[in-house]
Amino acid sequence: DTAVHVKLYTVYGQEDLSGKNLFCNTSEISVNGIQLTVDRPLLVGTSMELRVAIIDPPTAFAHLAQVRWAREVGPQQYHVGVEFTGASTERMEAWNNLVRHIQQLPANGSKKTST
Repeated sequence: DTAVHVKLYTVYGQEDLSGKNLFCNTSEISVNGIQLTVDRPLLVGTSMELRVAIIDPPTAFAHLAQVRWAREVGPQQYHVGVEFTGASTERMEAWNNLVRHIQQLPANGSKKTST
């Protein structure tokens, strides 16, 4: 899995999570969003401002996003699909370049990327 750190700046509709750090892994990264594995539920439809920091290569992106789906997969373990909903063309081009870079890395188990 690609290690990421996600900082939720503002979570509309789940104010108890605003300003919280979520350390998580992802099994899928795409040009439109990211699938996260987190230790707390995020409600479908929740809008947020977040920062996604990728460990390798060291890169960070701020995104407006919305939870599109969520499911519990174990005790205190949830898979959450987050779609990016607003970003400048330049920011999305940089994100797309990162996704392409990750897709070119040697496979290491369950990590998947899609476009």
